[in-house]
Amino acid sequence: MRKPIIVAISLFAILLLAADSFAGLKRVPRRYNVTEFYGGLSEPVGSYDRIGPLDPFTDERGRVYDIDATDLYDNTWHAGLTLGQLRNRNMYYGIGFQYTRVKPKNPVVTEEVVWTFLNDPEAHQIDFTATFNYLFTHIESAPIAPFVGITGTAGFTLVKFPGLDNESSLGTSIAVNGGMELKFWKDSQSGAFATFVPQTSYQFLNSGDRPMHWNIGAGLKYYFR
Repeated sequence: MRKPIIVAISLFAILLLAADSFAGLKRVPRRYNVTEFYGGLSEPVGSYDRIGPLDPFTDERGRVYDIDATDLYDNTWHAGLTLGQLRNRNMYYGIGFQYTRVKPKNPVVTEEVVWTFLNDPEAHQIDFTATFNYLFTHIESAPIAPFVGITGTAGFTLVKFPGLDNESSLGTSIAVNGGMELKFWKDSQSGAFATFVPQTSYQFLNSGDRPMHWNIGAGLKYYFR
């Protein structure tokens, strides 16, 4: 039970930081509002004894197996939208939504046992996200801004088996993320500008058997006052 509690507390702390950023708009004169669209590839990481909320993998003796993510899930993709603010020139806070397509393998082949599903399962993750990034340069005046940060997600995993009832479960995860912003356009009159953002994130902590991923992709950010 300790692991879900740690995830929940960490996510709550991130949400407080994001909430504070929006509550204190009038106290920070140098700020930009930010809209970001992003997407990319998702590689499964970790190990699991089940797919989402389904029953655990057991053999004929009832022994439960932990299966490496690369044996259980195929590589897939993710996409999302984030609304945020750049405050004090270096600190970015954002909240948004992310969809991740999850692709369980069928059959699941390990060194010990082979599991075959009667119907090919499909799974989906739909999440609320909260992100904090620290930019190492001032992107409003510099062409490039490397960054590092942390992202918390909270949402549900939906597992579908054709001909059977759908199963869903709530879960949370924490990821470290990094990348750089490359400015490619700026409006000299309004001060608005846009950046191209190659980025990666690695989910290292989750609740339950929620699938985790190493996400590699890119986004487009639009900054405006």
